[in-house]
Amino acid sequence: MDIYDTATHTWRTANLSQAPGDISTAALGSRVFFAGGWTSGMSPSAVVDIYDTANHAWSTANLSQARMDLSATAVGGEVFFAGGWTALNTGPSDLVDICDTATHTWSTANLSQARGNLSATAVGGEVSFAGGWSTTWTNSPSDMVDIYDTATHAWSTANLSQARRALCATATAGHVFFAGGRANSGVSHVVDIYDTATHTLSTATLSQARGSLAAAAIGDQVIFAGGNYTDVSGNGQFSYAVDIYDTATHTWSTDTLPQAYGAWAAAVTGNQVFFTNGSVADIYTVPEPATLSLLALGGLMLLTRRPAVPPALR
Repeated sequence: MDIYDTATHTWRTANLSQAPGDISTAALGSRVFFAGGWTSGMSPSAVVDIYDTANHAWSTANLSQARMDLSATAVGGEVFFAGGWTALNTGPSDLVDICDTATHTWSTANLSQARGNLSATAVGGEVSFAGGWSTTWTNSPSDMVDIYDTATHAWSTANLSQARRALCATATAGHVFFAGGRANSGVSHVVDIYDTATHTLSTATLSQARGSLAAAAIGDQVIFAGGNYTDVSGNGQFSYAVDIYDTATHTWSTDTLPQAYGAWAAAVTGNQVFFTNGSVADIYTVPEPATLSLLALGGLMLLTRRPAVPPALR
């Protein structure tokens, strides 16, 4: 793992306790969590590696169930690891492992529907888990959204306007966005928008239908980048498309990536958003509230470069 120190502008390396593929990550306070994934022989892992950036110390914990392709997010002092697969050719899991970082204790909960390859995000005091595979490696995406209120410790559910997997999720200004993904009919251009204040869902449309795209929110801007799709000849293609939603003006705009890639990851720091596929990164810089400029940065390694994920998991 490569770690960049923004204060000293220096790089250093570290090693996870094992070398998993398709791990899930979440950060809360000074701690970064790397959970689950698959190891040699496609065996799921229960290990959680925890890095404390304050004292540069590593520790480990264990999920209640070993699994891969789970989702992770954090809010209000708690980190959540939801769903995933317990083995390559078995059904998905409904388990949610919850780490309370204040008490250093773990607890579990259950999704309303077991599924893998779901998406997770948090805003305010609510955590949302959306879509995913609902059965074993079949064309059966889910429309379920499980919502956990950290203030009341209550669970509720909602439904996406279209069942799909490999969608992306992000949140800002009291709104949660679930974009793109793969439905039974192919890649989707649908964006489901959940208003946490009114508990209502509305929809919007991406400029290009695609799955395995990345999403990030910075200030009033919500950005959806890259992904993959199938062209008219039936060939898989990577997307250059970037869709930008301004939550202040409720308007959409578009841009293009310098490199077209699928399976992007996104991270935000300061006024910059990093989109990376593990070997290259594109950086959005937001110098003014309504201005976005796209820069290209080749060869940047961000945190971890994961082994290739088997096609069956996507």
